[in-house]
Amino acid sequence: MSNIAKKKNKEDGIYFCGKNADDVTGSCILIKYTGKQILLECGMFQSNDYLESYKVNSKKFQFNPSDIDYVFIAHVHQDHMGLLPRLVKEGFRGKIITTHVTAELMKPMLLNSTYILQSEANTLSNKYKRKYLPLYGEEDVMKVFDYVYEYDETNEIFILDDIVSFQWFDNSHCIGARQLQLVLTDSNGNKNSILYTSDIGALNTENHYLQNTIIPESYNKISIMESTYGDASRENKKTRKFDLEHLKSAIDTVLERGGTVIMPCFSFSRTQEILTIIYEMYHNDPSFIYDVVIDSMLSCQITNLYNSLLDSI
Repeated sequence: MSNIAKKKNKEDGIYFCGKNADDVTGSCILIKYTGKQILLECGMFQSNDYLESYKVNSKKFQFNPSDIDYVFIAHVHQDHMGLLPRLVKEGFRGKIITTHVTAELMKPMLLNSTYILQSEANTLSNKYKRKYLPLYGEEDVMKVFDYVYEYDETNEIFILDDIVSFQWFDNSHCIGARQLQLVLTDSNGNKNSILYTSDIGALNTENHYLQNTIIPESYNKISIMESTYGDASRENKKTRKFDLEHLKSAIDTVLERGGTVIMPCFSFSRTQEILTIIYEMYHNDPSFIYDVVIDSMLSCQITNLYNSLLDSI
């Protein structure tokens, strides 16, 4: 299989169509094989520059959305699934393959994205004195779920057609996350397997709600690995223990002074983990009489979803 990263091509191969070939955002990989066209995720490019992000995310796809048979979404972060509404808006009518947890989380995440995209479009319009339209709206988001198919079991082969099969492997990046093994069969019965890790999580996770990432033992002809947090200087268990002690000390100090602790936090995964940590620190402390407030609509929606989602994992 050829591996050409930049130009649209009619040949079978693997094509990096997003920014994940040279950045840690905008994952989107096209696979062409024996008449099938498959996307490994369809992520949004994210940066602090509204204009740069708008240009990248509104750029013409390097494929025809109506030609795509399957899209695999390995986890729910915006840079891995944020352009699905635009894909459907522009003609995609295939199957979006993901887990139940990811499918459930996609709705609040994508709907929240519509507000952000509208706000950014308004900011650009005011700044550059021309009309910028958001990439998609709520109606486009809701159409995505007409094409979502849920597969949950790990280490089990699912056959989608005569050519395309797949299985999931555990990934501790966030709840619902998976690694993907894609198995492609040609007309002679020969199989080619591709491992796609998506953002790979820790082998020994410290998160309360995640299964450890596993290293697949099966052979793969091609492996595509993403590791947003792959720095060798990542925290170890001793560092984490110190950080938790430091967090408790900081909270205690602020409360003793009659102040308010404000903690900016990602709405998904991080907020729920921090809430659990605070609970573990103080739930047996009768002197802790303070309110813990989540001041974010999306954070509240996802936290409420956790109750049902964790039962399905």
